[in-house]
Amino acid sequence: MTKIDLCIIGMPRSGTSFLCNILTNMGCDFFGNNKTLNDIYPLQLNPEGYFQRRDVHFICNNLKLFSTSYTKLNEKEINALGIEAQSAPCIVKTGEQDQVLHNSTCITVNNGHPILAKVIATGCALGALITALSSKTDCPMTASVAGLLWFGIAGEIVAEKSSGPGSFSPMFIDELYGIELGVLRDKAKLS
Repeated sequence: MTKIDLCIIGMPRSGTSFLCNILTNMGCDFFGNNKTLNDIYPLQLNPEGYFQRRDVHFICNNLKLFSTSYTKLNEKEINALGIEAQSAPCIVKTGEQDQVLHNSTCITVNNGHPILAKVIATGCALGALITALSSKTDCPMTASVAGLLWFGIAGEIVAEKSSGPGSFSPMFIDELYGIELGVLRDKAKLS
């Protein structure tokens, strides 16, 4: 079997640990036979150092790979880090009500469903969606609000049809793929 070097990097809360976990379950080995406690690098948002290597984190920080124009965090993470709305270019705060804070503007998105919090990796997937949308606009607020609406409205539609988290996940992926722009416009709840 041919071995290849693989490094997964991404902005905080973007789903990198989730991806590494999937790859590990498929046989990928990120630490080799030399894994020690000194290799694992815990941070405040990743206290167990889950799939985080000290050497890779050091290189990325020195290359400024994590300087982002916006960050997706939940309310607990924002409070733990003591982040003020003015201290970051754009913050996406998820919870019962989602908020996008950019400069002195705050947009609240009131779409979504409580089942989204019960399905694993929805926060990571939302971060990935917003990141993908950010490639289509220069405005991080536009990408963030669009991602929250797309995600939240798809969640509302699927929650009406599914019988629980197990049936929700595949139906949710299909809804994200097939949702029409008109549906997003009609169901958007912004303030």
